[in-house]
Amino acid sequence: MSILAFEEFPRLQQEQLFRIRDDLGDEFPRFLTLFADHSKHLLVEIHESLARNDLEQIKISLHSFRGMCGSMGATRVFHLCKHAETMASTEPATLPQLIAHIETELLALDTAIQQALQTL
Repeated sequence: MSILAFEEFPRLQQEQLFRIRDDLGDEFPRFLTLFADHSKHLLVEIHESLARNDLEQIKISLHSFRGMCGSMGATRVFHLCKHAETMASTEPATLPQLIAHIETELLALDTAIQQALQTL
């Protein structure tokens, strides 16, 4: 699957983000901080696992990342993580490019979240 194919997925499901905001109330900013911090932690873990060629740990980290993004409404990153999880088993040589794309997409996701929150 080409990286461009993931462009068909929305970057952010705003309605899901707004539901979380409504449910969490005053705790929502803390939730966003935890999401950002945990994303960074998982990316470090993935890079360290890549350096060790620890494909099982990469799959575990990507699976955690995928679940977190799915809950958040980060649809595009969710699907990228799902694909990278599969590639860790079938075509591990593609992982560095996929991980780089996930990182790029996370930066864009942060901007999309900030823009969505400004529309309120």
